[in-house]
Amino acid sequence: MATLEDTLHFFDAMPGALPWYEQLLARARAELGSFDVRVQKTQITWVNLHVFACVSFAKVRKAKDRPKTYMVVTFGLEHRAESPRIDIATEPYPNRWTHHLLLSGPEEIDAELMGWLREAYLFRPKRAGAAGRGDDGPFFGRCGLFRGWREGAGCRPGRVRIPLARAPLLGYNR
Repeated sequence: MATLEDTLHFFDAMPGALPWYEQLLARARAELGSFDVRVQKTQITWVNLHVFACVSFAKVRKAKDRPKTYMVVTFGLEHRAESPRIDIATEPYPNRWTHHLLLSGPEEIDAELMGWLREAYLFRPKRAGAAGRGDDGPFFGRCGLFRGWREGAGCRPGRVRIPLARAPLLGYNR
């Protein structure tokens, strides 16, 4: 569950990006529907049945190519999205692409980004080994976004699949 205090603490490192995040979150809730928000130390995760998007300050570009204020939106699709806006696209599993997009201003929260987020929200990946669990498993793996990079690091089975309470419009609980 995301609280206002957790979100503000997350954006201590880049306070100028907080209004962009709130704009993105409000638009996503309006256009996509219900999903849970979980604030973690290095990312804010958006979860419906699966993790479908994350917001972070990942360094997806060299320092000289990054703006002073930015945020990175990460989302998963069944295919590789072809766009010069995508900084990094990887295929951690067959037909499951993880995309990292650096936003440098609120004007970049546009129809193209919302289309990708909508597609990620609706994407239901099929995963080997998910049989008998009652679902297809989370998109980014049980242990979080970078499971393929740090296999098993800090993993607690079932951690991501625990249902979260529904959050109000901007994802904050009082």
